[in-house]
Amino acid sequence: PRIGGFQIWNEPNRGADPTNVTMGVAGSPDNYLELLALAHNVVRNEAPGKRVVMAATTAINQNYPSSLDYNRALYDAGAAPFTD
Repeated sequence: PRIGGFQIWNEPNRGADPTNVTMGVAGSPDNYLELLALAHNVVRNEAPGKRVVMAATTAINQNYPSSLDYNRALYDAGAAPFTD
């Protein structure tokens, strides 16, 4: 009951994180969106009522314009229905 929600990953666009590279999310918003959708379904099935929050990317001013572009691509690809 203490867990209010789940953040699905963190800074998926950060190429310096080898896990992001291995998972294929560093350079691909589409791959992160697939991970988000799968995780969203698991949370809905296993923890109904808990929130699902999309990963925060690196700061927009940190990697401008690539972080902004990554976020725009996620939005344009349809990430909104998989987050609360």
